[in-house]
Amino acid sequence: MNSRSSGILLHPTSLSNPYPIGDLGPSATAFVDFLVLSGQSWWQMLPIGPTGIGNSPYQSSSAFAGNQFLLSPDLLIEHGFLNRGDIESHVPGAPGKVDYFAMEQLKLKWFKKAYEQFEKKGGMVKRLEFEAFVRAESFWLNDFSLYLAVRDNEGTGDWTKWARELRTRKPEALVRARKHFTDDIRY
Repeated sequence: MNSRSSGILLHPTSLSNPYPIGDLGPSATAFVDFLVLSGQSWWQMLPIGPTGIGNSPYQSSSAFAGNQFLLSPDLLIEHGFLNRGDIESHVPGAPGKVDYFAMEQLKLKWFKKAYEQFEKKGGMVKRLEFEAFVRAESFWLNDFSLYLAVRDNEGTGDWTKWARELRTRKPEALVRARKHFTDDIRY
């Protein structure tokens, strides 16, 4: 007979921290510690990919990518890519409510700063780890990064509205786009 087990359903965005939404930082680690101490065996969560329309986790633009807004500012500080002063900003919204647009703008500002710091002072070990990740995940990451760069430039994720040569993936157009968006793709 199978042994019984139990767990908790909780999406990381519901974890408590000082930011607009929960993330996969120290509060997630503390939650896992709580699960272990409570004798729980499972942490079930909704999908954690990039969200779609209405911030739905069920309309993701990638089967492989994680939701960037689950990145932890605390861990970016711990790794030296942000300083505490970089994230001391007023977090908009009413208690118990999340203004997702404001959250995205705020976190994107922090992530851009962290990326700039990585590019300036990432160190050889971090750069080698990054390049190894890019190589290992190239089967999906190259196209997804290009998609994000073009999406942001075109102003819509609806690729059917993009320039014809991009939406039909003409090889020469993809080469031009990769060259034109090199920095955005790396970011």
